[in-house]
Amino acid sequence: MNIVKEKLRVILSNFKENKGSEVELAKNSATHLLNYETEARGVRSKLRKQSEIIEEKSSELRELQSHLQILQSLNSEYSKLLNKATENTKIKDFILRLVKDNPQKFSHIPISSITGT
Repeated sequence: MNIVKEKLRVILSNFKENKGSEVELAKNSATHLLNYETEARGVRSKLRKQSEIIEEKSSELRELQSHLQILQSLNSEYSKLLNKATENTKIKDFILRLVKDNPQKFSHIPISSITGT
């Protein structure tokens, strides 16, 4: 908007300084105004296109953020399961060592039932 005001000031000062006929001055001023209007339409068109691109990219970003939240949730669940599996392995190893170290006390427990093989 400031650009248009500045261009109108230039036209007005040219109008005041110009020594030619008023008709010629009016034609030149009208031509300048039409050029500025055409330029403004081009700028508006570019802004609309950029706005559409921004909206499209915003939509893509929202979708990616949604996918990221799902992945973070899955990663959290995976970490929990991995911790449980590690804990279960430690417990199984402890029981296996206990049975192997004390065969008299645990002779009734087959080692295969602990190892799963």
